[in-house]
Amino acid sequence: DFMEAVSTPSSATTAGRSSRSVVLALLLAIFLGAQGTPDSGTSDISSLLALGFQAKSVGSRNATSKAEPFLIRLRRIQGTGQPEGFQGSFYVASLYLGSPRPQHLRVSFDTASGQVVVPSSRCHSLACSEHRRFAPRASSTAQDINGDGRPLQLTPGAKTIKRDAISIGVTSLEWGSGRISGDLLYEEQACFGGPAGHGRCIALGLVGATEMSDVPFRAAAYDGTVGLGLAALSSSPLFHALTRLESGTSTPLPRSFGLYLGATGGELALGGFNAKRLASPLLWAPVIRPEDGYWQVAIRAVRVGNTTLACSQGSGCRGIIDSLVSGFGISSSLHTRMLRALRSSEAESNNASDGRCQGPALSIEVEGVAAAPVVLTWGSEDYSDPSDCLPRIVSSTLPEDFGDDVIILGQAFLQRYYTVFDWGSRRLGFGLPAAAADASSLRSEPW
Repeated sequence: DFMEAVSTPSSATTAGRSSRSVVLALLLAIFLGAQGTPDSGTSDISSLLALGFQAKSVGSRNATSKAEPFLIRLRRIQGTGQPEGFQGSFYVASLYLGSPRPQHLRVSFDTASGQVVVPSSRCHSLACSEHRRFAPRASSTAQDINGDGRPLQLTPGAKTIKRDAISIGVTSLEWGSGRISGDLLYEEQACFGGPAGHGRCIALGLVGATEMSDVPFRAAAYDGTVGLGLAALSSSPLFHALTRLESGTSTPLPRSFGLYLGATGGELALGGFNAKRLASPLLWAPVIRPEDGYWQVAIRAVRVGNTTLACSQGSGCRGIIDSLVSGFGISSSLHTRMLRALRSSEAESNNASDGRCQGPALSIEVEGVAAAPVVLTWGSEDYSDPSDCLPRIVSSTLPEDFGDDVIILGQAFLQRYYTVFDWGSRRLGFGLPAAAADASSLRSEPW
């Protein structure tokens, strides 16, 4: 998920209860700082939240498998309504919001954004009404807040109160372009994996959307998203789920998480990683440009079979891990050369007699810790769609400031390698997943 921000003029209306909102998705646009009437639905923009917001630094901890992580079950749901040639899917978990009766929503965890976004009960578009919505008035713990996490307050003698609004342009590699808008920000009790007493609960800043376009959100098999990007992608520490999980409770979690994506489901391990999911040692690579907020690594080389594809800049490519993309997103110049190499290696041949897709190996050489190379490899069965054996590799268009030769590493990457995201030490660990029982082996919960 990526963002570019724009601001518009501001005006004032009557004061009262109001809120802020901020969010990320592929190619996001954020607008902030409106003044408005509580629950009026009207807002204008008076200030812009910088894309490079620097959250307060919290102490560093190393990833560890010694402490027991908190495990969250992920269910894989096949997407519908995507363009021909795409067979995207979603990995979805439960999120419980509010009290005394927790509201159950289905969310997808997004490694390329930094906010928690849910449809509000004030949203009446089809994309919202076809999903579960969060009703803050039904919760005794919901509180209107500003983008900096502070409660909204009316200045004595004032007739207006500032609040923030959003208008977000979203472009998905597989699902099409759309928009989210709204003017609601809340601090609320959020419980992962189960309601209070069973799940992991924290006080968390939420973005409440009041309008969502049909495309791409009606096709989404989840209600909202939980951003697991670095803190730079969040408006403040209160809105950053990882920061809140680490520092927002009496029993903070270590500053890392592990992600496993399987054929029928997956697992998110908060506060470390699940060593039982690993069939090989972890190989570590440093996160580059952490100030961008993305989980990204330096890629020295890209190979298709025996063909090495040079990055156009000559200094290597960058890989960004995005758990909401089903395959690989390749910048246009590199995408053309990669498809040419795949075709020359007969990657688009028909299924083999045993029903498996045929084609060359695809590998990337990542710069590891202490500059040692880490080579990650996919067979054709890993990067191809099993229904037609076509590669799940699409051309991606990113904002100019991202530069060329950016590779989006989506679910095809995460299905091949168990990945540990260590945000305390700013590094990523990669290991082969164990051939163990899938998400069905985890305890069941209401759906």
